[in-house]
Amino acid sequence: MSRSAILDEISSSTNPCCTPSRGFAAMQRLPAILAAVCTVALPATAFGQAPVALGVGSDSSQRRVESVLNDLPARPERFVRANVVPLVIGGVMNVIVKQTSQGNAHIARRSFAMSSEVSAAPCSSVAAISALPNPLSATEECSLKPRDVFKECEKCPEMIVVPAGEFNMGSPEDEPDRNKNEGPQHIVQFARQFAVGRFAVTFDEWDACVAGGGCNGYTPNDNGWGRGSRPVIHVSWNDAQAYVAWLSSKTGKTYRLLTEAEREYVARAGTTTPFWFGTTISLEQANFDDKHPYNSSPPGGRRGQTLPVDSFFPNPWGLYQVHGNVWDWVQDCFNDSYVGAPSDGSAWMSGDCGKHVLRGGAWIDQPRFLRSAFRLGDATFRRYNLQGFRVARPLNP
Repeated sequence: MSRSAILDEISSSTNPCCTPSRGFAAMQRLPAILAAVCTVALPATAFGQAPVALGVGSDSSQRRVESVLNDLPARPERFVRANVVPLVIGGVMNVIVKQTSQGNAHIARRSFAMSSEVSAAPCSSVAAISALPNPLSATEECSLKPRDVFKECEKCPEMIVVPAGEFNMGSPEDEPDRNKNEGPQHIVQFARQFAVGRFAVTFDEWDACVAGGGCNGYTPNDNGWGRGSRPVIHVSWNDAQAYVAWLSSKTGKTYRLLTEAEREYVARAGTTTPFWFGTTISLEQANFDDKHPYNSSPPGGRRGQTLPVDSFFPNPWGLYQVHGNVWDWVQDCFNDSYVGAPSDGSAWMSGDCGKHVLRGGAWIDQPRFLRSAFRLGDATFRRYNLQGFRVARPLNP
């Protein structure tokens, strides 16, 4: 996609500051850029290896931002409308800018050093962002809004903020291939926003835990498929607990597995269909065994292995691969129905606690197992090449 196409897409966003009537002229003025719910992402080589310093509210800042736009690569790795999920061009130097009701700016993702024009301040004004990912300060944390993205160490999972709200958990009785343990449907409410890993935990992230003295020194087998950005596999529920304990210790923040209710909530992302993208599913949307079609979906084949965690499109809340690739372990003990289940989104820690719940389906599974409502349980010590996990983090109000 060309730079002009990117700018046209930004200018047609539903954000009031980026309307077609303002067009590119709005992008030439720094206040409009600061007011936009947009992410400017720099390629890793845009300004060499040194951190980039941008001032806020100065003529030099405007010229620098314009130079960033001029240096955008012709073919970014990803582009999505900024009011849906952050724009990621493929570099590591990114910033998310939002406007408050008082007209001040929030910077919610650190990726480069800010100039001395920006200093730490309360939530209603601009906060300084460090050159490298570090644990969020109290000021940064209280400024977060839904769909903001952050990382708290170089090899930490990339987290995205999901909104408070409620949803109807479970499947309706007329959903094709529904299981009895997916009911009764019941309303679950989340009083506060929280953060969730945009991706399943990767081999890179797991190996960083081992290198840092955590995860009991366990190095899972990758089945010969490769490590890096593929989801970690051959990890049990107990292994996942060791990882979140290490991550919490490293960052000084509380990381944990998602609850079962959270996992379905973020998979649905406001939808009520079997999959967030509708009532059918194809290999262009997820990684699974497509030899057994679902609900009139066209038959296909199977890949026979995991794929990198950033494959396919994210759901409306910015999460990748909530259907397929690997199962996600969640915190809850297994129960064979929702009778007596919590209604506040907390983990259900009674029932058969020799088993814990898995959600999402995997590369080897039929599509019916990938549905948002599908659930199963397995022993806490089991390690298979189809099981992984993603993490959650509570946020201050």
